Amino acid sequence: MRNNYKIYISCAGVGFTLYINPEEIKISEKSNNDVKEVINLGQVNVHGQRELQEFELKDVMCVSNSNYQAIDYARLLQAFHDTKKPVEIVFTSAISQFINKGIDSLWLIESLSVTERAGEEGDFYLSAKFKQYRNYSVRQLSLTGAGSTTVRNSSYTPPTTYTVVSGDNLWMLAQKFYGDGDQYQKIYNANKNLIKVPGLIYPGQILTIPR
Repeated sequence: MRNNYKIYISCAGVGFTLYINPEEIKISEKSNNDVKEVINLGQVNVHGQRELQEFELKDVMCVSNSNYQAIDYARLLQAFHDTKKPVEIVFTSAISQFINKGIDSLWLIESLSVTERAGEEGDFYLSAKFKQYRNYSVRQLSLTGAGSTTVRNSSYTPPTTYTVVSGDNLWMLAQKFYGDGDQYQKIYNANKNLIKVPGLIYPGQILTIPR
């Protein structure tokens, strides 16, 4: 197994390096070509645009170490997925030169699975598929004319504590209590005595929600 490269995955300021490398790094791409029928000639292939690249992790062994429990890698990726934001993946190897030029190394998580095998209880094998993310902007239309206006009640203040339930993560809690998931750091800073890693919280923990 190669040890001369690293894969670092992060989202919203939280990240980790895979403790054990996959046996290979494979980034794939294809073109959106269009096959057409031409009279007296047959099929012709019209070159289309290059599609977004894809990256897959297959059966990467996750073991406990000084920073994480084995299952934490899957839980972090699950938390990243819940933010509905792209993750950044940094490849410290020559394959990084193959990534599409002009596109940041940002990816969306397409699928995620974790496997525990008989006889290897406590160790997990992580598989995930990523598709490259291209940032885009949406043009907004300005409407004029009479209309109704909704006034939001600004007197709401979040509760001072919250008990974590299954499926929660800090980004989701910041979105719930502040209307902005990027303020997750505020909750983390108020609960550093409970939270070892910003991306990992556990059911039953009672967190302070600062106002």
